[in-house]
Amino acid sequence: MSERVPNEDNVLIKMHNAGLITSARARSVEELAALLSLDVRAIRQAIERALAQGYLESIADGRTRYFLSKKGIMFVSSLFT
Repeated sequence: MSERVPNEDNVLIKMHNAGLITSARARSVEELAALLSLDVRAIRQAIERALAQGYLESIADGRTRYFLSKKGIMFVSSLFT
């Protein structure tokens, strides 16, 4: 997998395209890395930035999983208008 740090906009877009917009569809860092073909460290860095901006929410039910917040959905949608 790539060692590059992904542009968090691309991570958010790919999460949106994969339908990760509810807690029921949330995915762990490892699952996101596999889905996006990136390494876990790169995904963690992108997630930290997106969380700080309010674009992601997390749930912890044995492991932490992430999904797009309403703000994240609106942000991704705005990229296409």
